[in-house]
Amino acid sequence: MTQTEWSDLLTEVPRTPFIPDTIWVGDEGADLVPLSRHDDPQGWQALVDSDQPVVTQVDDGAAGPEGVGWMPTSSCSQPTVVAAMLDALDVRAGQRILEIGTGTGWNAALLCRRVGPDGRVVTIEVDPGVADAARVALARAGYEPLVVTGDGVLGYAEDAPYDRLIATATVRGIVPRAWLTQTRPGGLVVLPWANDYIAGAQLVLTVGPNGNATGRFTGTLGFMALRSQRRRYYSPTPARIRNAQTSTTDVHGRDFWQIINTDEAAMSIGLRVPHCNLTVHIDHSGNARHSLELDDIGTRSWARFDAHLTSPDKLFVHQLGPRKLWDEVVAWDAQSIHLLTRNHRDPGHPLRSNGRLRALHLCEYGAQAMAVHGGLRAREAGGAARPGMLVALRGVQLHVARIDDLPDALECEARVLVEAE
Repeated sequence: MTQTEWSDLLTEVPRTPFIPDTIWVGDEGADLVPLSRHDDPQGWQALVDSDQPVVTQVDDGAAGPEGVGWMPTSSCSQPTVVAAMLDALDVRAGQRILEIGTGTGWNAALLCRRVGPDGRVVTIEVDPGVADAARVALARAGYEPLVVTGDGVLGYAEDAPYDRLIATATVRGIVPRAWLTQTRPGGLVVLPWANDYIAGAQLVLTVGPNGNATGRFTGTLGFMALRSQRRRYYSPTPARIRNAQTSTTDVHGRDFWQIINTDEAAMSIGLRVPHCNLTVHIDHSGNARHSLELDDIGTRSWARFDAHLTSPDKLFVHQLGPRKLWDEVVAWDAQSIHLLTRNHRDPGHPLRSNGRLRALHLCEYGAQAMAVHGGLRAREAGGAARPGMLVALRGVQLHVARIDDLPDALECEARVLVEAE
């Protein structure tokens, strides 16, 4: 089905019956407060009908209907994102589908509608309360997928093999082995993929006859992480921050956006600077005055870059801990920052397309970094990495496609190997 056809199906299977009476709203970075269908039916329905995600649980269910939440822990995804992922999954009538992350059950209902009576949908949800609510909503709507309460990382071998597997929770790093071994050769696996640095990219894999898989990153895509893979952040005390080392940097506005955007340079940074969380606060101190924070809880290291994008003056960086995280992030300065600044003046540079940096995250500089950082090893020996070489991260291989062959910055090939642990 095309994305337009999925959009039509989204209309045929509305999400309203799958949304709980209490949902959660709030500005980014602020507390989440309950929005009750009974207290504000128009506001509740407006959000459900919008092309926006709807937060349906906070703090793993610890916050009550009258309380205030901090962390979203379950949601109903944005409809256009749902349509795009299902389009990438290429679901056909009569197929067997495994979904990781049931949530409200709406996505499972869409899959049931698509595969029809001759197909089979199995969906796994780690949270028992969320799973129970989804079972009730699906039954009321007339759909009968198998809803399993359990750890989606393990898949569901009892009904394997599957023609398609879709994950609605972000995988950080290694794609679970069970997902590949439980998908039949030629089957597709679609998931959000991330590391500590980047929020996420859509990874579409085709499973091979030997249990390996090849595919492509096809765009940015951010979801809540698998619960067993949630990030842990280090937040230093104000007293420690006051004692942080302060310096200036040559990084300015345009470089700032390159550093934080997944479809530009961020993936390269995330691959070469392991165990480095990225947090960005837009307009933190006023218009065009942003803040970028880096942290590593394992070494209790932290850095903050105060990005006043309209200022001609040098910008300040604050760092503390044994790792100088900002220095690591811009360690690609001699190669990549030079390339970035040169590209700003030269829109026709071969690494740029329509004025944007193109595939830097998996071009020769990114691959060279991957060969020497974070336990990565080059599959080709000797010399600097080149486009087309293979690099590996504990069983995950990324094949660096030739830059000229990439139609989009995130259209880079990936190869995932199932290796003995």
